[in-house]
Amino acid sequence: MVSDAARLELLRRFGGTYLDLDSLTLRPLPAHDNYLARLLGDVISNAVLSFQPRHELVQKMVEDIPARWNLLKYTSIGADLLTHHLHLHCHNTSTSSTSTPKTCRDVTVFPGALFFPFVSGGEGMDIFAQDLGYGTEFVRSFAGYSLHLYNHLTERVAVDLSRESVVREVAVRHCPEVVKVLVQRGVYM
Repeated sequence: MVSDAARLELLRRFGGTYLDLDSLTLRPLPAHDNYLARLLGDVISNAVLSFQPRHELVQKMVEDIPARWNLLKYTSIGADLLTHHLHLHCHNTSTSSTSTPKTCRDVTVFPGALFFPFVSGGEGMDIFAQDLGYGTEFVRSFAGYSLHLYNHLTERVAVDLSRESVVREVAVRHCPEVVKVLVQRGVYM
């Protein structure tokens, strides 16, 4: 929760783009400021944020942190705070499309499938599943920006990089130096 507050304060002061560290960027991010991504339904994720310094929406979120913080709810100053303030910022303008970007005033809400394809895209595929034949196809056809690994859900998952999976294909194509080190250490065959 401290990280939620810190990222908002840094964005408020300096602006910029924030992605969770367990996101693998697959192509250049959107070239404009002031965007975020939907997670599921009307819930806005705090894993993808890009704002200009001192943006009105971020300013209001930071100011509201003390009132909204709830020790018992880890999303209280994360996704819950962002979702609440986006709806206030948009004055009930619909941003609920899950398939196309929606702009409200000067903020763009991207569909979650462009950043979290296995959560909000509805594919139901396991990015670590082996030998299902969709790793290569996924990387070739995915038009999104990143793949979020959700460290808290996947940190204990062992990945066999010698067999096809989405994670293996992404690593081979987008992290060749890491794969090279894994090969040298005998981890990857």
